[in-house]
Amino acid sequence: MQSAHLILLFVTSVFRASVFSGVLQSPTFTLNSSHSAVLPREAVQFNCTSLNTTCISANFSLYKNEESIKTQTAESSTTFSLTVDSSHQGQYSCDYSCHENITSPRSRSINVTVVSLLQPNITLSAPDGWFHWWLQRSEVIRGYSFSITCSIEPQYPGGSIHLEFSGSINRSLSAVNHSTTFFFPKADFVHQGSYSCVYEVTVSSRTFSSPTTELLAVTVKVSPVPFIGSGVAAGLLLILVPIIIVLIKRCQKRKGAKTKCGITNTGNETDDNDYENTEVIVQKKDHRQDSHFSDEEYINIHEEAEKMAMDNDYEDDEIYTMGD
Repeated sequence: MQSAHLILLFVTSVFRASVFSGVLQSPTFTLNSSHSAVLPREAVQFNCTSLNTTCISANFSLYKNEESIKTQTAESSTTFSLTVDSSHQGQYSCDYSCHENITSPRSRSINVTVVSLLQPNITLSAPDGWFHWWLQRSEVIRGYSFSITCSIEPQYPGGSIHLEFSGSINRSLSAVNHSTTFFFPKADFVHQGSYSCVYEVTVSSRTFSSPTTELLAVTVKVSPVPFIGSGVAAGLLLILVPIIIVLIKRCQKRKGAKTKCGITNTGNETDDNDYENTEVIVQKKDHRQDSHFSDEEYINIHEEAEKMAMDNDYEDDEIYTMGD
């Protein structure tokens, strides 16, 4: 009699297990949050509901990447809440069990993305950099071009970068290869101020913005080249004027040359040597008359005087050439 009762209980349990194993259906699994992409420290809620009406009480389990992370008991439905960080990113699902630990099939999966964008970088560059040797890093010359480049480490594809100037968005460009350059063809005082960049990207239909870059203070300065050029010209003038004056005085003091200060002697000026030679000839002539020299002797004296004059002219030309 007792053995028969034991056999009946065994058959009944097997029957119930087989019945309930076919009756337990996969639970419905939904995300209560509006987006599956979330920021760190945001709350995420999942709802797991049993479709089996015969379960008076069920044990619901929450899974992340096929690993059970949370269990809650409820009649037919329960809500799992998580405050996420980067470690909570992954695939989530649930199941339930009732009627002597008979477990339902697993629900569908929901992917959760935790978006934590890095801070972009901002830099200033000037194409005419060779001219800016005297400037600091964040200074540009008025009238010359400059560029501001914003870049970020790759985390998600696409996105755009906004350049903010003194607190308001100035320009926006697509982030090609996660970098964008904003070009200013002609710097002016209106461009002087603080610049920063923000990266923006859409993940799972939700738009996220990165932290703002550090402020880049840009100063526009006037080029010093005109002042430098004037100073150099004045310096050269101060050096050349005394030299020119000295040369003129030397030229004026030069004596015994047929050409003075670059002006050729036209014959109106008589060389001192010519006066001396003429005086010798006159004296010779007078001496001839007084001493009764012959004509032949007079001719010889005259030829010697002319030769001496020619020699003196040649020496004067040589002296002038050496002086130049």
